[in-house]
Amino acid sequence: MTRMSAKVVPLNDLSGSQEESKTVRIRKMIDEVAKALLSNSAAVVASQFPNYQTEFPRLFAMLLVPNFDKVVLERMITQMEKIEAGKQTQHQASVEVGSVLVDTYVKGKVPAGAKKNQN
Repeated sequence: MTRMSAKVVPLNDLSGSQEESKTVRIRKMIDEVAKALLSNSAAVVASQFPNYQTEFPRLFAMLLVPNFDKVVLERMITQMEKIEAGKQTQHQASVEVGSVLVDTYVKGKVPAGAKKNQN
């Protein structure tokens, strides 16, 4: 009879582990919440995922709001993935997301020639 020995790994030693990245967890949350909202109210869904409420409180709350801007959210997550992969810095991602937000929510909504209120 062959005895198998289990390797004991300390809890704080995550080297070599396959821990999920933040963006993977966010995408998983978005998918699970969207599926739950197909057959449940936002209040019911909120009570079903206390772990997401704790880890991503603002994002989770946004997912419960009907008609949130999925396109902007997707662009933000894509920028996070680029940071995680080392393809860009947090500053570069911030500039990119800021440009998208200005283009989406500000341009065309502020009258041309409008000046700042100078008090």
